[in-house]
Amino acid sequence: SHEERRAAAERAVAAARARAESCAAALTAARVKASRELAARATEAVRALGMPRAEVTLGVEPRAATAADPPALVFDGRRLGPTGWDRAELVLAPNPGEEPRPLAHIASGGELSRVMLGLRRVLSVADPVETYVFDEVDAGIGGSMAEVVGRELRRVARERQVLCITHLAPIAACADAQLLVEKQVQKGRTRTRVRPLDAGERIDEIARMLGGDAATARAHAQELVRAARRGRG
Repeated sequence: SHEERRAAAERAVAAARARAESCAAALTAARVKASRELAARATEAVRALGMPRAEVTLGVEPRAATAADPPALVFDGRRLGPTGWDRAELVLAPNPGEEPRPLAHIASGGELSRVMLGLRRVLSVADPVETYVFDEVDAGIGGSMAEVVGRELRRVARERQVLCITHLAPIAACADAQLLVEKQVQKGRTRTRVRPLDAGERIDEIARMLGGDAATARAHAQELVRAARRGRG
């Protein structure tokens, strides 16, 4: 009964392909709809972080099949995988009139950190990642915008652990704990040491980051830390 078994197997494959195609199409429709909402909310978050004319877009495109793919997993040139046949890509237009391009290709380190901060702010409740690390999130900003970024980092930290490398006092002042990274020469070798700061040392370090007159900087550092604590609610 070889032919009968083969025909039954072919019918089973056809039925499975039909179910898979229906599920993949539904996933695509849901992703396209969600991508519009995510892009709008991410754009709003990024603009609030010192990129007032930026536009974030999330493209959902079919994953192209190749000659090596099993024919049963190919649907009109699309390669079906465990999560459907879509390929999502985050693109950014930093300024009006610029064509959106993949984020990794056009954003500076600071821009990339701020875009990711905006995204994490939007996705913090649903994101399974427990710890976020932001490096150079303060690149190209200062003054009042540093305070805005610091507040956003603090809001994200309500849901997740956040590690932030910064050289700006307003951002450092928003942290719950502060670590100092310093280099030391020991026995002819340079070593990097990381140590936690107590309350007094933290004020001194933030004052050093502020610069200027020592007494004035220390008073300003104390006020920054107090303001950040008040903002935590």
